[in-house]
Amino acid sequence: SEPIRRFATQGRHLGGVRQLLGPDVCLTHQQFITKLPDGEHEASDIPLHQDNGYGRLEPATDVTVWVALVDTDATNGGLVVEEGSHHRGLLEHGQAGVNPLLREARAVGPLVELTLAAGEAVAFSGLTLHGSGPNRSGAPRPALFVRYCEPATRMMSEGGKPVLEDAHSWMVCGQA
Repeated sequence: SEPIRRFATQGRHLGGVRQLLGPDVCLTHQQFITKLPDGEHEASDIPLHQDNGYGRLEPATDVTVWVALVDTDATNGGLVVEEGSHHRGLLEHGQAGVNPLLREARAVGPLVELTLAAGEAVAFSGLTLHGSGPNRSGAPRPALFVRYCEPATRMMSEGGKPVLEDAHSWMVCGQA
């Protein structure tokens, strides 16, 4: 989608991403996530995980920008993060109890609920433990996340492949 590509490669948030990563920034991927309302037999929980627990990048200096597309809070399954978890390194992830297709890791510290208005975003490390609870609101809760890294980053979950050799990655700021 051209509007999403424009946001991911030219959005105002890239100034903050450059402050975190430096002048050279590569987009690794983006994804829409729509959390449907929980039903009698459906659970929309996203277990606590690190983005590097799914697609491990080295160096682990990547940044995820998570954008609320509607107001989000605990009622509709807003984001929660474990305070300081990025200092713990890559955690062991196992199969999630709520959904065997998902992975999860264990929190040891306090969780912080992030209440965001539509259009607001939060940036966090690929080592930040995060997830979201059930959507009890009765309405879908869409969000968008975009993951960025340095151009020399390697995709360790894909045999150490350089990120810029991936068809879904491209430079957005600076030089490769």
